[in-house]
Amino acid sequence: MTRLADVALSNGPAFFTPTMRPRVLQRIDAAASRAITLIIAPAGYGKSVALSHWLQSQSRVCVQFTVQVDHCTLLGFARGLSEAFSSGLPELISTVSSAHQSSASSPEPGKEMAVWMATHLKGFNGVIAIDDFHRCSDDLEVSRFVAHMISQTKSCARWIIATRSSLDLPVATWLAYGDVDSIVDESDLAFRDDEVCELASRAGVSEKRLESIMRATAGWPVALGFALRSSQLIPDSASIATATREMLFQYLAEQVYDDLTVSERAILHLASYLPAIDTSVLEAAGCENCEPILETVRKRATFLALERPGLYSFHELFRDFLCRQLEVTDPRRARELQLEAAKALERIGNVVAALRLYAAAHSGEDVLRLLRSRGFDLVDHSHSDTVEAAIRRLPENVRRSDATVLGLRAQREADAGRFDRAQVLFEKAVHNAPEPLSAATFSIRLAISVLNQGRPLAEILEPFMHTQCTSVRAEILGLLSADYALRGHPDEAAVAINEAELLSRNLEDDAITAKIALRIAVAGMNIGLPISRVRNSALTAAELAESAGLIVVAGRAFAVLATACLFLENDLTEYIHYGRKALDCAMQSGDRFSLETALFMLACAETQAGGEAELRELIDRLAEIRHPTSGRDRVLHLLRATLFAWGGDMENADRLMDLFGSGGYSYYDFDQAADRAVHAMYSLAAGSPSKARSISTEGARRLKAVRPAHAYAKSQAEIADVLFALVHVLSERKSSGRRALTRVLARPCHIATGILGKTVQSIAQVDDVSAWEQVAALGLRELEEHGLSGLAKSVRWCIKLTAARILERSPAGCALTASELAVMRALDLGQSTKEVAAATGRSFYTVRTLVQRATAKLGCSGRQQALALLRRRGFLSESDA
Repeated sequence: MTRLADVALSNGPAFFTPTMRPRVLQRIDAAASRAITLIIAPAGYGKSVALSHWLQSQSRVCVQFTVQVDHCTLLGFARGLSEAFSSGLPELISTVSSAHQSSASSPEPGKEMAVWMATHLKGFNGVIAIDDFHRCSDDLEVSRFVAHMISQTKSCARWIIATRSSLDLPVATWLAYGDVDSIVDESDLAFRDDEVCELASRAGVSEKRLESIMRATAGWPVALGFALRSSQLIPDSASIATATREMLFQYLAEQVYDDLTVSERAILHLASYLPAIDTSVLEAAGCENCEPILETVRKRATFLALERPGLYSFHELFRDFLCRQLEVTDPRRARELQLEAAKALERIGNVVAALRLYAAAHSGEDVLRLLRSRGFDLVDHSHSDTVEAAIRRLPENVRRSDATVLGLRAQREADAGRFDRAQVLFEKAVHNAPEPLSAATFSIRLAISVLNQGRPLAEILEPFMHTQCTSVRAEILGLLSADYALRGHPDEAAVAINEAELLSRNLEDDAITAKIALRIAVAGMNIGLPISRVRNSALTAAELAESAGLIVVAGRAFAVLATACLFLENDLTEYIHYGRKALDCAMQSGDRFSLETALFMLACAETQAGGEAELRELIDRLAEIRHPTSGRDRVLHLLRATLFAWGGDMENADRLMDLFGSGGYSYYDFDQAADRAVHAMYSLAAGSPSKARSISTEGARRLKAVRPAHAYAKSQAEIADVLFALVHVLSERKSSGRRALTRVLARPCHIATGILGKTVQSIAQVDDVSAWEQVAALGLRELEEHGLSGLAKSVRWCIKLTAARILERSPAGCALTASELAVMRALDLGQSTKEVAAATGRSFYTVRTLVQRATAKLGCSGRQQALALLRRRGFLSESDA
């Protein structure tokens, strides 16, 4: 099976007719038993036809992707592969752009893109075939993309790659791990002697001539086919690879091209500049009634194949021949045909291919015209590589002065995370814009870049608030509403929200409406609009974004919904529900920021819900993200500290909380209070009561300044207050702990706060340290039933370990309470029973009872014997701290 002449044909040249060879099919069958099949051989060995015919023999679902010139970059390759899946996975092509933009700043963007695509392919159980992979030799990231994607999908999908070179694929690793059986190479694809003899016999070639052919071609199919058809043999087999191409071109010129009519040549030359020979494009270029001509050529010469009605394909060698033939003999005409082809492509709406041809023909005016009218649309729909290549063909003065080109360059810098450079270019674009509407459009893109950095944007957009374009004005108001809300200007935010909502009702563009609704939801949540209104805006954004294919926007809308359910309703179940939807969208879109945000949301939810396996998995996935956003590693300290605490390893939990706290804990003040309370609890359980009380005291002081604006903030502040009280109770400061509890429980509070508060109150009433766990057990079980298993686990370990440490300080076999031990220490310092009672605020009889209980527990007959025993054990020499 190869692109060899069917030598039995006598009707004109048939050099390119494929011939089936069962031996080659069987060889590929054997190799395809593993997850990965590699077909690696030089040009002219029939790899493409071998792959194509093998795929046709399969009953499984097969997706074939042939790499073309426009697929040679990472973005182009991902876009082409996504298009190959367009019938079964249409969401792939709609998310290529967001995935590429998100990975642009990564040192290994190919691997990040692979995670995105593998998410979509996880349920695909067919064959994925990539042909002509060698075309990607200039971009290492394409190899990384393919290798990493295969590693994540090989359990379900089967991969076949046909290429002239393995490039940077991990072939040795695949072979070592058994993912590849053995490589199908030129020795498998070359014609064997018996196959050559059979073909020569069919062609009527003499034995003497056959011997020369076999020696010269060594089974190389393309040379063999030529030799069998040509009267001219190749004498030097060492130069066969370089000589054959030139002689094939000569052969085509003499035996094929000369037999073509003028009209046939004209159509074929024009078609050679098109990405595919589409009759609709040829007709748009003025080639009327072209299909009968193409059919005539196809029947006479097999270098032209019919893919489907109205669509033909060249043999690549003949395309190269046609282009070179014209560019050598008439370069001016060649350029004219390129421009004609580009205009035809533009007429039928294939702007990407048209832009590529205009750039190749160095038609700066046409390139600039298309960039001005469609440049940002192309960037937003996964064609930033084509736009960037076209910009490089423009004169330097145009690149530095044209507003649209500046804006496109700025967008590229922003996508790559180079925000300072992007802002400079956007500002130049606004300054050079030919009219106010363009300036407003560039300002919106600049504002989005600034907003993503958490910086104010009002000064950028306010000058354009009164633009006459409804959609642009609505976008501006939506952005301003979010900015005003974040900057603490609720009145201005409310006005902007109302105006944006009013304008967006008249918009027909779902994509713009979705973005506006998302920004309104963000602003509404931050200024305290009713949950119903925030929920409606976020749901509208999610629904419209999904219908418009904006998976990134949909994911962020679900993230806002999750946050609104938590903040405004304190509903952890709904928070997790929408958080998972946000995660699904982030995985599909490939947007790293959204992915990281969704993972953090779910991880923080699990610290409360108590899912240890789930939290561990989320932490692992977060750790895999190579380029963290600001503060990511610090928050990982918090999450890992929680896991340590749930396992009773409070020393490591306390150490990680130290690292987390060194950066100021969480973002919101109510979360900071809860963080400090948990930190104090870990420190106490780790054996540092003084440190714990210090953190607790500072946390309680800061908590007084917190003014909770919504249900979740109030709940977090209440829990922090109770945990501060717990730290004081467990560290022998029961009086202050009781006072704090009284203040919290005297006010209406969340049911979980009440349960935790009463649990701590019960502990404070028990002097027997060994009974603390038992006393707390019922309350902590109730806490778990209310969805706070994570908090219950941490509190349980804190009580358990603190009690154990107190008991360890007591003599072996004894269980003196903190109060009993404090009284014995006071007596050892020479105080009388009355003096101890006065100093501690207890009655004389209470102190005497404590002494009697301590003496009995120690098994002594009197207090002096008990003091002597405690002294010998070294307990009384330690401080009360």
